[in-house]
Amino acid sequence: MARFLNDQNKLVLLHESGLYSSTLAGSSVWIGQVTSNSFDSDEGFIESKYLGTASRNFDRFDIGPRNYTGTLEYHPQDMRLVFYSIGSIFSVSGTQSRHTVTEINSDARQSGWTSGTLNPPISFSLEDSKISTGTGTNFVRTIRGVIPNTTTLSLTQGEKVMVSIDYLAQVQLVSSGTTTTLTEVTTRPYLWSDASLTVGQGANGSVLQTPKSIEFVINQNRTGPHYLTASREISVPFNGGRDYTLNVTMDLDGTESDMLYNNFFRGGSSFNATLELNGDNATIGSKHSLFYMSGCRIISMENPSEIEGLTESTIVIRPQIVNGQEWNNSIVSGIYPPY
Repeated sequence: MARFLNDQNKLVLLHESGLYSSTLAGSSVWIGQVTSNSFDSDEGFIESKYLGTASRNFDRFDIGPRNYTGTLEYHPQDMRLVFYSIGSIFSVSGTQSRHTVTEINSDARQSGWTSGTLNPPISFSLEDSKISTGTGTNFVRTIRGVIPNTTTLSLTQGEKVMVSIDYLAQVQLVSSGTTTTLTEVTTRPYLWSDASLTVGQGANGSVLQTPKSIEFVINQNRTGPHYLTASREISVPFNGGRDYTLNVTMDLDGTESDMLYNNFFRGGSSFNATLELNGDNATIGSKHSLFYMSGCRIISMENPSEIEGLTESTIVIRPQIVNGQEWNNSIVSGIYPPY
């Protein structure tokens, strides 16, 4: 008998094709430098009290609706899952492999790789394994039908970029057998020093000079319904309203304060913004991501006056439309599904 030690934990992404949450296809995928996967299996017990039992305690526990949710956190070496969280991806291989993401509306096919009734969003499987010595002693959970719900891309000065994904899933399979082989991607992750944020109207955008943290949140407000289909699992999830939020904390600059506070916040003008992650110091290279945001509005801008230090500004921006591109030579479109 042996305990499970954290250095033997592993998380593998597996592509789904065919019916939602059912068929796995293609090679295993290195997600990034994963730091945590917290998976919550809610069995949904229905607790009952009723008359006639002469007891003040619970009288019965019945099995109820299952709900599988989790939070995945990792340092990204590519924007694959962030792009999955936005919409549809188109990829082209070449000297630089280019990946483009655009939004998907409800009147279009949600996933180019998963068919089936009820038009499922983009999904994948996660194999979360805890490995021990001996035969048949592993603890392996395969979570199928994983759909990103809220994805947060966080950039903080002096640190690696972090991605946090709150997801929901349909199926959990548990075994003690062999785990899926995984090959590490050794390219360095995106860093804070790769990032810049450009804001402005038309072609007159300017790079903000003093951001200390940027948080880009993608929320699809997805719901997993429990239809009356003789099953405890959720049916195919569906999309709610799509929300984007860009939170920026920066030292207030005299030149930028007039533009941000008077023109965009108090003046109510819309503007465009571009969040750039330049991991190769090239205009278009082998590790380069761009998020294009249009119809942006500043809905909150706090500029407190304190007795010490620099004046810090906290800004909340709501983009209307987001799309993006990444050039990444370590991931080519030949991997299924294309990225």
